[in-house]
Amino acid sequence: MNEVKRADPTAHRRPAVLWMVVCAAAGAAAILAVERYRPAFQAWVLSEPEKTSDRINLVLGLAAFLLSTPLLGLGVYLWILGGRAGRGQQLPPAGPPVICDPPDLRARAAITRGRILKAVAVCAIAAGSLLIAMFWRLSDLFGRQAP
Repeated sequence: MNEVKRADPTAHRRPAVLWMVVCAAAGAAAILAVERYRPAFQAWVLSEPEKTSDRINLVLGLAAFLLSTPLLGLGVYLWILGGRAGRGQQLPPAGPPVICDPPDLRARAAITRGRILKAVAVCAIAAGSLLIAMFWRLSDLFGRQAP
């Protein structure tokens, strides 16, 4: 039968709440910045017609980077976690504290979960790469439409 790895009481709520507050504040700041600087940004992009195509490509490249980085980061994290689960034949792997009491999977079950984590990692990396490719294609389309 699977054992239960006990949660670390010090790692329980404070980091999660702090992380949610920081992310909510960052999101609110981003929304306010977009609303405040959008007219100036639009004016900059369209100010010189001969450079508009390059500026649109720059904006699309920045958007591709900002949107694909979390997916690629998640994929790398899941790949590493799946590898640690497979090598150590234990999930969750020994070392980092857990915030709830998950079942401690050993041997074959941990290896299977590790492989599933690696499959999800491949999907996340593929989605991030596909997002970059779609933005690249869109950027190429705008590059051809420019006068």
